[in-house]
Amino acid sequence: MANPSAFHHILSSAYGPMGPLRLGLGTASIMGAATVMSSFVAMRMFRLNNTPAAEVRRCFEELGLRGVKMLPIFAELPPDDRKYYPIYEVAQDLKLPVLLHMGAHFLRKLPLKCSQPLDLEDVALNFPELTIIIAHLAHPWVADTMVLIRKHPNLYADTSGLADFRPYTSLYQGLAYAMEYQVLDKLLFGTDWPLISPAEEIQRLKGINKYAEGTNLPRIPDEAILNIIEKNAERALQLGQ
Repeated sequence: MANPSAFHHILSSAYGPMGPLRLGLGTASIMGAATVMSSFVAMRMFRLNNTPAAEVRRCFEELGLRGVKMLPIFAELPPDDRKYYPIYEVAQDLKLPVLLHMGAHFLRKLPLKCSQPLDLEDVALNFPELTIIIAHLAHPWVADTMVLIRKHPNLYADTSGLADFRPYTSLYQGLAYAMEYQVLDKLLFGTDWPLISPAEEIQRLKGINKYAEGTNLPRIPDEAILNIIEKNAERALQLGQ
């Protein structure tokens, strides 16, 4: 059984062009919760207006910000747009990881062309010291994600949003792709809570090889699964250092 103290949770306050998204959790409440619960890492999404780079620095210095979350599809700008560069620059300077929603979204007006993982290649090259995490393996563009995270040492991906509705077509196949490209060590634990709880995600990850039983499909190594749950994020995000 996974040791709860061995992995960290990311609490995220997400904002889109029109204001708070999903739960509408504000920055102060996110930072406060993360301060009380030491295993939580507070991240926030920043709108592109109102000098976002200065706001990133303020949240780092005054509120203990530990990372930046971005949803390019909501801003209707791909992640390599130069308007994001001041955020990337200050995040790199402060050693803050940047987590980006990549991949599918089903609101009709949101442009999928702004959610393509290959658009992160120039960002990875231009900000080589910036830790970049591709959320949801950028499903359905998982193969593109695996090529990117193998090619660029500062790129990672997380498993969030894959175990809830599509554990075989998304999670198992994503892990199999990662094993093929030898990047299982660059996958970070994620849930997309409240859609699925950390405990449920752990259970489904540990049971993922049921899809390979009685077939010629490859098994995902148990040690690699445990590392996704407990160790990979700690190393990638330099937690506890």
